[in-house]
Amino acid sequence: GSYTLSAVSRLATSATNASTAGISANGQKIDTTKSIYSQISQFDGLNKSQFKDTADGMNEEIIVKKAGKEFSLQKLGKHSIEAVTSVAVGTDTYQVVTSLDDLNANQKQVFVDEKTGKMTFSQQIAADSKIEVEYEMVQKDTISIGSATKEVQLSQIGITDFKDSITFTWDKKDAAGNIIKDTNGDPIKETKTFTAGTDMNNLAEDQFYLDKETGKITFGSDLHAGAKAEVSYDHQYFEF
Repeated sequence: GSYTLSAVSRLATSATNASTAGISANGQKIDTTKSIYSQISQFDGLNKSQFKDTADGMNEEIIVKKAGKEFSLQKLGKHSIEAVTSVAVGTDTYQVVTSLDDLNANQKQVFVDEKTGKMTFSQQIAADSKIEVEYEMVQKDTISIGSATKEVQLSQIGITDFKDSITFTWDKKDAAGNIIKDTNGDPIKETKTFTAGTDMNNLAEDQFYLDKETGKITFGSDLHAGAKAEVSYDHQYFEF
């Protein structure tokens, strides 16, 4: 069919919601491209003591709108789960298993994917049920070095807990730049471990300094091009 709009009496408008009072301190401008943590002094009545810590654990409540077996944690974001403390549906406590294959339909069990936060239950959860989950989350970053450098930036700031060492791994190469392989045809790996130092301006070659406020890591010597390292850490965040 063919239809023609002959008259429009009212156009749709976008929905907006604004507070009556401003949220910045002393009329200062807030940069929406930067994190709240980095410009905390510019918010009216907000301070760092109001920030939460990923190390303190999370409590999340999910109201089931449609019956099913699969649900997802919403607060996890880009973090990973370090440990699931408890999962309850109403008054029933569900056992947390380590694999989807371990789920038993005759038992109240649940598998939680530590990377995505997806929960798979062994039994169907009825609509209007309330799922309560307690878990610990952690930030996991992969540091990849494109060219020789002494500085890298973590994805989060306001770091509260970080390991005392970082180990980088890369493929060993010959003088011509070709990857050296073992008898099985696998690349031979080289590694270097840096340990935490306390003075950014006085670092040994195998030390690093972490600025916990900014998330910037400075190393005592250049990182090898092509090197990678996996790091896990806790940080502050603001929930509103």
